[in-house]
Amino acid sequence: MRNNAALHATEIAVASASADSRIRFAAQALLLEVVFLSAASFCSIGYRSDLLEHSFQPLVLIAFTGLAMGTRNAVVRKLAIPDLTTTVLTLTVTGIAADSSLAKGNNPRLARRVGSVLAIFLGAAFGAVLIRYSISAALALATAISVVCSAALFRSVRRPDKR
Repeated sequence: MRNNAALHATEIAVASASADSRIRFAAQALLLEVVFLSAASFCSIGYRSDLLEHSFQPLVLIAFTGLAMGTRNAVVRKLAIPDLTTTVLTLTVTGIAADSSLAKGNNPRLARRVGSVLAIFLGAAFGAVLIRYSISAALALATAISVVCSAALFRSVRRPDKR
């Protein structure tokens, strides 16, 4: 009986360490995304497409934004978060349809899937409206959101577990 308790305690410790390392990895990747988004925000200052016909600025802006997006997508893929596909949103929508009652499925995690689709849609809609006024403001907001997410992840890693 004692060995079972020790084995169970070891399993809990390993699972907790694994969760902490995943959170730490995600937080570090978010910080890297913040760096790329900050650089893109800085590069976008004074951006006007009508004045930049032969400018290097749009290419640098695209590169930093692409690096930020690629970082996020790589992290989501590495962490294998179910029902959260950032660049392959159609996979989530397909999952909703394929697991629906019409397809004789039981729709596991329907709320999370619908939440993912709504969050991405609302974020894209808000970003589209904001970018019409200022690309710098849109990038600064994306940077601020990434900073808040990084801080929340780091705080969750540093908080002692109260089980």
